Order: sequence, then C-alpha cells, then structure tokens
Amino acid sequence: EGELRLGGDETHALRHVAAFAGPVEVAGSWRVDEELDPRGHVGVGLCVAPWRGYWLLLGDGQQSLYRESGLPAFLATGDGRFPNGSPHRFHFARPSAKLRVWLDGERALHFSDPAFDGGAVALRTWRARAGLRAIWIAGHLAPQWLAANPAVARQLDAMRLYAAGFDALRPLWRERRYADAVAAAKSPPGQEAGASAHAVVKWLTEDAEALAGLP
Repeated sequence: EGELRLGGDETHALRHVAAFAGPVEVAGSWRVDEELDPRGHVGVGLCVAPWRGYWLLLGDGQQSLYRESGLPAFLATGDGRFPNGSPHRFHFARPSAKLRVWLDGERALHFSDPAFDGGAVALRTWRARAGLRAIWIAGHLAPQWLAANPAVARQLDAMRLYAAGFDALRPLWRERRYADAVAAAKSPPGQEAGASAHAVVKWLTEDAEALAGLP
C-alpha cells in the first residue's frame, strides 16, 4: 500500500532496485505531482549499469524509450496524454532483444535492440516530483547480486511459501523445518486459496526470527 516518493529539491533522484540476468519486466503505477521543467519525467530502467541501460521516460504528452550508452539514442517515442496528478499504469518488458511498453493497458512503444543483456532495474525522476506504487518485477536475479544481498534470498523463500499456500506449509515453518518447507513450496501438490497481502506481511513479521535463521 506504500508509495515510493522520488524527487524534491534535487534535480535528479535515482533508486536501484536489484540486478537481473536475462529477460526481465517491471510494472506498476506512476503519478507526477509536479514538473519542475518542461522535460521533467519519471524514468524506469532495465539492464542498467554505470553509463548504460534502457530507460522508459514517462511524462505528460511525451513518452520515450531511451538507450543510455556511449552512443545514446532515443529508440521510440509516443505522445499519449497522461495528466499530472493522476495515477497511470506502466508495464516495461524485455523478453529478449525486444523492448515492449504498455501504458494504462495499451501497447504504446516497442523496439528491438540487442546492445545490453542483464543489469539492474532502476527508478528515477528528472526535474519532477513523483510517486510510484504497486511495483512488481519478473526475472531471474543475477547470482552475484543475490550472493551480495543474502537477506533477499530469505525474502524470496518466504514468498515461495506464500505462493504455495502459506497455511499448508506453516507447520513446517513453525517447526523450523525450513528446507522441507521451501522444497514443498517449490513443488506444491495443489494451490490453496491465497491470503490477503496484509495477512502475509503480518505472518512474515511474526516469523522474522525464523527468517533470520533460514540456512
């Protein structure tokens, strides 16, 4: 239910989320509260690394796919109207060398470019105050990044428990049979009705000690 706030008095705000290997996609909603410049925008990046990456630049009246590199280039542009102050949905995918963008459920931009593969998902604002909400990412986390962020591995295992049906696996979790619980979560015999996100957050908070002890 929270909102990531970006932008303020600074010209440029950047947040790296995580590094991925291979195909990746990210979706969510954005809202620009105030543009501080006619070129102000929200940016969603894929395959981001120092001085390179693909960026979806979102503004009212102009949207762009931009390749940041030694030879930067605008790959595709659009002119949809997305009024400031209102939330709008985005979906930015790179299933292969193809970049695909949907805005408010409509296909908006696409381009094929094989320059980059792998890198971080990142969010930024440029001369704008904005909020992002309900972000989800699909892809394989880069092994090196995952090894450097062990807490994420524990969170992923917890989410596997939820996806498999937390109620069915909770007894194993409570008995600290973590390996058994995770193995069962990866190949559940049947999908149980999911619980609300609030309940899952509550359970994971209650099980913080168990999470910390996950091998």
